[in-house]
Amino acid sequence: MERMLAILCEHTVGKWPFWLSPRQIMLLPIGKNDRVFAQAVYDRLLVEGYNVGIDLSGDKLDKMIREAQLEHYNYIAVIGKDEVEHQYVDLRDCESSTQKGKFTVEKLLELFKTHNPPKSKRRIDIENRAAKI
Repeated sequence: MERMLAILCEHTVGKWPFWLSPRQIMLLPIGKNDRVFAQAVYDRLLVEGYNVGIDLSGDKLDKMIREAQLEHYNYIAVIGKDEVEHQYVDLRDCESSTQKGKFTVEKLLELFKTHNPPKSKRRIDIENRAAKI
């Protein structure tokens, strides 16, 4: 088991696929007034079962983004005054270093569900048998 984990770590260079990552998304509220909305997004994602972090350090945005990238988060969600007003987050993909755009929490959850690994044939068969009972 340890050997397989070591191979997986070596193969991914610490950048785990989203569905397996212990650091899926980091929320970065820019100002102190943005923390309430950031905490609400944090709570919702946590309840949905995602591994989420929130940076309440109050550092400059560049430093917070850099720290999240060094910690190998899959996504970074920046939350500022405009995002709070319109109830969305500005999402960035850390792997490709591109901005994904503005996402509401519901749209964000839909995006995350697309990252789930495909179901195996065995699991599909079991689910079909269970549905017949």
